[in-house]
Amino acid sequence: ALGWSKELGTIEEGRRADGVLLSLEAAHLCPGHSPLSDVVYAAHSSDVVGVFVDGTPLLMEGELLTIDEERVKGKCRQLAQKYR
Repeated sequence: ALGWSKELGTIEEGRRADGVLLSLEAAHLCPGHSPLSDVVYAAHSSDVVGVFVDGTPLLMEGELLTIDEERVKGKCRQLAQKYR
């Protein structure tokens, strides 16, 4: 209906894709008999180790790749001071 069938629907080169990489090593995800159930019922945001949007990595190993995190924190501190 949206005409995106050539861009979406499968994971392959040339297609658009968003995704999240999770570490399944944390104790709260053991014993790990069912990774899908572990992710749905027990995973935490701290388990996220990678984020991709439209095929572009935005976060890898806890590091923001497209945003200057220190600049954002500084701006937040400035705004917090302004509105105290």
